[in-house]
Amino acid sequence: MATVARECLHRRRDVPLSQAGLLFPTVKYAQRVCADPQSLIRKSHLPGNLLDDPSAFIPTPSWYRLLQLIKDETGIPDVGWRAAWESPLKAYSREMLDGICTAPSLLDAMRFVGRTQRHHCNGQSVWVRVLGDFAYVFHYDVNRQPGYEQRAALRAAGLIQAAKAFLGEDWQPDLMVIDTPMNTLPAGKILDRTKILRRQGYNAIRIPRADLASTCCRQLVAEYQRTQSAEPYLPGQIRQLLRSYAHELRPDIAEIAELMHVSARSLQRQLTQLHTSYSRLLQEVRYEEASSMLENDNLSVTEIAHRLGYSDAAHFSRFFRRTSGLTPAEYRKHHTSGLNRTVAQAVQPTNVEGGAHRLREPAAA
Repeated sequence: MATVARECLHRRRDVPLSQAGLLFPTVKYAQRVCADPQSLIRKSHLPGNLLDDPSAFIPTPSWYRLLQLIKDETGIPDVGWRAAWESPLKAYSREMLDGICTAPSLLDAMRFVGRTQRHHCNGQSVWVRVLGDFAYVFHYDVNRQPGYEQRAALRAAGLIQAAKAFLGEDWQPDLMVIDTPMNTLPAGKILDRTKILRRQGYNAIRIPRADLASTCCRQLVAEYQRTQSAEPYLPGQIRQLLRSYAHELRPDIAEIAELMHVSARSLQRQLTQLHTSYSRLLQEVRYEEASSMLENDNLSVTEIAHRLGYSDAAHFSRFFRRTSGLTPAEYRKHHTSGLNRTVAQAVQPTNVEGGAHRLREPAAA
């Protein structure tokens, strides 16, 4: 079933399909708030064992219908938002959790979300555009059946949750544009520092460009690594092998495949099925090392470029900016200024209240 549906997804773009793993937050939310969630799943024409096979594909309108049925039964107007907001990232599919926790930067994590959305749900797009001092994470769905508004709110909440994994639990976007009615969004303090524009014909959240280079919070990474040690995941295994060659010539995919006792073609096929590649994993490890050197070593950009195997500093700088949204010099300056603020706050604890991101005034739209 999964194979046939996957072929349908790529060959018949007019058939709205979504991968079951994307429904995990919705189904788990239904299990928490509904008296008989299985009956709602059946009424939505979804398989009863939906959580057992995250790679299977289901009709997207059935997802919309499930959201609408949950709303009708519970009377909760912002059910789509709550389904994503009240589900921790670790409740998402393993592929999504791996992509976010191992992303070298927030910018790379958002791009990963965009790639997986395209593979896992036709008719739905997530993309990032950097404009001046801000980045806009856009999301759009061509399928406008009843329930669309709930899923648009769900997706907005999921993107903010992913950003919070890098920017802290108290973070909010200073601006959010959403093409849904007022009652699909939460009331109260959840978005009390966010300017919200509605009915603009598109959906987006805004992130300061300087925050794009942020790394995933240590607690979430630690939780992810504990699951990795219990059940190793292929991309994680390859990253660990590549880190072992940090100061040597990087092995190519054939050498890594030999170490893992598989053929290079088989390894590449497995990575393709996980929507990644050997070259991408190599770039992620290179970025980790580059950012660490920029933060901790008194090395010039040219020296760092040569240590990482780049032929010149310009090539390295392009790679670094593509991954983080910042040039190496901007990254180093931003890290140094942030470190200086942390030291100053430690010396004067009365200035610590709220943290730097709480003191930032919302920018004009």
